[in-house]
Amino acid sequence: MYEVKDKNKTYLFSNKTDADNYIDYLQHGLKCIAKKDRTYCFNNGARLIDVSLYGANNEKFVLHYNNKCIVSKTLQQKYIKVIGEDKT
Repeated sequence: MYEVKDKNKTYLFSNKTDADNYIDYLQHGLKCIAKKDRTYCFNNGARLIDVSLYGANNEKFVLHYNNKCIVSKTLQQKYIKVIGEDKT
């Protein structure tokens, strides 16, 4: 087990890569670390999935974070902004 401390919390990770990614998140902020098909993976453990139809003008996303499914576009904005910056 790998342990990462953040202020008053301790997080345990089963592999070193996940622990290193979370440390990177704490030190440098949110980043997209991988993209597979229409799924974006972030260094804090969140996954943003593009569920919009191909060819549709409006984008729809589902955010999976802390075992929760978040569909609110307002709550997804910081993740959408990060993938927007990566595209440019």
